[in-house]
Amino acid sequence: MQAIGARYLGIFHSHPVSEAILGPGDLRWARPNSRHLVYDVCGCEARLWKVVLRKGRKVPLEVPIRIERTGPKASK
Repeated sequence: MQAIGARYLGIFHSHPVSEAILGPGDLRWARPNSRHLVYDVCGCEARLWKVVLRKGRKVPLEVPIRIERTGPKASK
């Protein structure tokens, strides 16, 4: 990715039947200082998390986001 000037920003994944939070499996594979956008399919909610190290453990911190809808479907 560096060869073309791209930069790693984070990971996106969805939870089909649970809240948009990072679970133990998500944290196990997360890199420190990585960002994870998680979408709750049932609740139609997205949440952004940053994984940090605290006393040697990975801890998810929620990052505030604002989602704006644009285009023809935005008014629905």
